[in-house]
Amino acid sequence: MYHSIDHSGWKLSVTPGVFERQMQYLAQKGWAVPLVDVVSYAKGEKKLPAHAVTVTFDDGYRDLLTTVLPIITKYHIPVTVFVPSDVSVRSDERAKRDICTWEELRILQRTGLVTIESHSRTHAHLPRLSPHELVNEMGGSADDIERELGVRPRYHAYPYGERSPAIEAEAAKTYVAAFGISEGTIRPGDDLFSLKRVQIDGTMNFLLFRLRLTAAVDWNRRIVDLFRRTS
Repeated sequence: MYHSIDHSGWKLSVTPGVFERQMQYLAQKGWAVPLVDVVSYAKGEKKLPAHAVTVTFDDGYRDLLTTVLPIITKYHIPVTVFVPSDVSVRSDERAKRDICTWEELRILQRTGLVTIESHSRTHAHLPRLSPHELVNEMGGSADDIERELGVRPRYHAYPYGERSPAIEAEAAKTYVAAFGISEGTIRPGDDLFSLKRVQIDGTMNFLLFRLRLTAAVDWNRRIVDLFRRTS
C-alpha cells in the first residue's frame, strides 16, 4: 500500500528513486501480480507463486500520472488505485496534494496497467456516518466510477482503514472484497471484507522493504498484538 511518490518528505510518500528501485526488485523477482489474482487466491480459486505481491495506491494523487506511470510501465507492474469518487473533492486537505481528475484517471486506465477501484465517495470517516450516509459513500462511489470510467469497481479500500461489522456488511452489498490497513499477508480463506495490506512509506530502507514482502510482517504483527494484550 502506497500513497504518494514525490520528494515532499511527507511520511506516507516515497521518493521516485526509492520507488523505482522497489519496482525493479519486484520485476526482477517476477513477484508482481494483479489484485484480482490475490482476491481469487483468498477465495481459494487460484494458486499463486511464492512471494506474490500486488501493488496498491490509496487516494489517487496526481503523481500517479507524472511519476508512477513511467516507472510501472518500464517494469510492467500492474497497479490498483483506490480513489475517492466525489469530483467536487479534488484536493486532499490532509496532505495538501492534488488528486487526479477523471480524465487523468481515464488516461491511467487506458494503459492496461492501472485498475481504478473505490475508496468511498468523499474519504469520510465511515463509522461516524448514518446508515443512509454509509450507503451513499459505498454504493455511490461505485456508481460514480462506473459512470465516469465505464467499469464498475469490484474492490473497496476503507478510508483510514476504519471499519466495523456494519460497514463490512454494507461493503459486501456492492463489492467483491474490501481492504483495510491492518498489516499482514493474505491467505486462502481470509475474510474478503477485512483483507490485509502492508504499508510502504518514506521511513523504510530497502532491507525493511524486502522484509515486509515476507512472512516477517506477520510475525511483527503478532509481536505487537502480544505486547498490547499484556500491557
